[in-house]
Amino acid sequence: MYTFEWKQIAKDVSFTDTNGALVSKTIAPKFEGSVTLKVPRHVDRIKVIRSLSTKIDESGELVKSGMDSAEKLMDFAKAQIESVNLKRIDDGLEIKTVEWLEYDVDGAEILSEISNTLIQGIKLGKS
Repeated sequence: MYTFEWKQIAKDVSFTDTNGALVSKTIAPKFEGSVTLKVPRHVDRIKVIRSLSTKIDESGELVKSGMDSAEKLMDFAKAQIESVNLKRIDDGLEIKTVEWLEYDVDGAEILSEISNTLIQGIKLGKS
């Protein structure tokens, strides 16, 4: 079994404002620390992807995933978590359990980000 230390990183997002102009923005991480994940086998990733009513685009991103798919992805992410060692930046709250991630809105965001990372695949030694 292989493990991977997942850390939240800043995200670059683009959207169209109300005037139709393209706006780019960097969203800072909400947490510092890491989550230790078991790296899923490729065949297990394929099984999850096949169970979703969604597609993955050329860049490896999930496209149009419904709520049922989101639930499957979060369950997949939770099953891969070995340990949680996060600290929310804005209030210093330390998060040490998977259970906390299931109940807090910021925690749900973490599970979503982890599931996307896992579905895209981990390149051992490089991710």
